[in-house]
Amino acid sequence: RGARAEGARRALAVGLLLLTAHGAELVWQTNRTIDLSEREKSRPIRAVLRFVDQHRHEPDFSFAIDYAHSDPIVPMHDRPTPELLFSRWTSVTNPKYRVTVRDGKALVQPPPSASNP
Repeated sequence: RGARAEGARRALAVGLLLLTAHGAELVWQTNRTIDLSEREKSRPIRAVLRFVDQHRHEPDFSFAIDYAHSDPIVPMHDRPTPELLFSRWTSVTNPKYRVTVRDGKALVQPPPSASNP
């Protein structure tokens, strides 16, 4: 009876290890799938972050994003995500920079000319 119980414990331990390994593989695959999906969604935000990092030292730094001409940016709480994350520098009325976010880059747009506002 003791040898049988010991064998059963070993079998259960091996089974538990196999289930754990299988579960770890599934978790890894799920994380990888989510990472690839979220990476594309966060690409525009990373572009804006790089832009902000390049200009945040400027005392008069502010910017606005031309969403109509930019790649889609996932909103957060029904507001454009950059306006929430970078509210300190976003200015709709009189920004120093107007940018479009395309192909993972924040591109500075020329200021509107007097003849073409």
